[in-house]
Amino acid sequence: MKSLDTLGQLDINSILSHTGSTSNQVRKKGIKKSIAMSFALELIDVAKLKEREEKFKKLIWNSFHCLSAAKKVGNSFKGTYCKNRFCLNCIPNRMAVNINSYLPIIRLWQEPRIVTLTLRNIDAPHLIGRFDAMKDEFGKILRSANYRYIKGKLPNYCGVRITECSYSLESKLFNPHYHIITDGDELSNFLVEQWCSRFETECLETSQDIREIKKTEDNYIKVLKYTNKIFHIPNFTELDEGKSEYFDALEEILYALTGRRVWQKFGFDLPQSNEKKRDSNWLDDEEGWNIFNEYINDWISPVDGTKLSDQFFNDTKIK
Repeated sequence: MKSLDTLGQLDINSILSHTGSTSNQVRKKGIKKSIAMSFALELIDVAKLKEREEKFKKLIWNSFHCLSAAKKVGNSFKGTYCKNRFCLNCIPNRMAVNINSYLPIIRLWQEPRIVTLTLRNIDAPHLIGRFDAMKDEFGKILRSANYRYIKGKLPNYCGVRITECSYSLESKLFNPHYHIITDGDELSNFLVEQWCSRFETECLETSQDIREIKKTEDNYIKVLKYTNKIFHIPNFTELDEGKSEYFDALEEILYALTGRRVWQKFGFDLPQSNEKKRDSNWLDDEEGWNIFNEYINDWISPVDGTKLSDQFFNDTKIK
C-alpha cells in the first residue's frame, strides 16, 4: 500500500456512530478501510494521468482519508466519514439513509413498480453528453407526466429516479441508464413510451423494463439496495489484467457523474433531516480519537498506542 501525506486536503463533514459494535466488527471495518484506501489510490492515479481538475481529485482524496479517525463512545463505534457516493466506507451508510428515507413512502404505494430506462451503449468521449441528454429529456417527461396528472389523465405522479452506469470489459462500452421506482402501470408505461419516442434512434423498446415489486418489507429493501449502487464493485482477484481497465472506466463514470443528482424524487417530499454538519476543524476540539494505521488495519490511540478494536467486547453485541 502506498502511503501519501495528503491529510491537508481532508474535508470531512460528518460524524456517524454505529451502536452495538464488537471487536470483530471493528477489525472488519479496519480491513474495509484499507481496501477503500487502495481503491482510492487506484482512482487518483487514473485522475492524475487524465489531468482532471483539482476539485475532482480532492473528492477522491477525501474518500482515501475517510474513517482516518475513530473512537469508542459508550458501546458505539464513532468515525469520521467523507460521505462521497463512491467511497467504499460510506456506501453502506448511504444505503441505510436511503432505505430509512424512502421506505416509509414506498410502502404506502398501491402498485409499486421498478422501471428501467436505457439507451444504446456508448464510448467514453460521449458519456458526459449522454448523461446531459438523459437528464434533459427525462425532465421533459416528468413535466409532461405532472401536467397529465393535474389534468386527471394519470392516476398518480410520484417516484424516485436513480442513475446508474455499467461498463463492459468485452465491448469496451458504457451503459448509463435510469431505474425509476414508481407507483402503478399507467405511469410506468407512460415513462417508457415517452423515453422511446424521445430517443427514437438510440432506444431499443425491448431493452426497457417494467417489473412489479411484491409488497413485502424484504422486497422493498432489496429493490432499494439494488438501486443504491451507481457502479459495480468486482472481485479484484478475478479481474486479472482487466483491473487497470476497470479503474480507468470507473474513473470516467465518476467524473461524468460529478455534480449530478444520482437520486431524484418527484411527486412527494421527504421529512427534513436532523443531521448536523460540523466544521472541518472539529477534530482539534475533541479528545479520544484514534488514528488509523494501515499496516495493522486498526485505529491506534496517540496517547498509549492501544488498538481501538481491543476497546470493544469480542462476542455478543452490546445494546
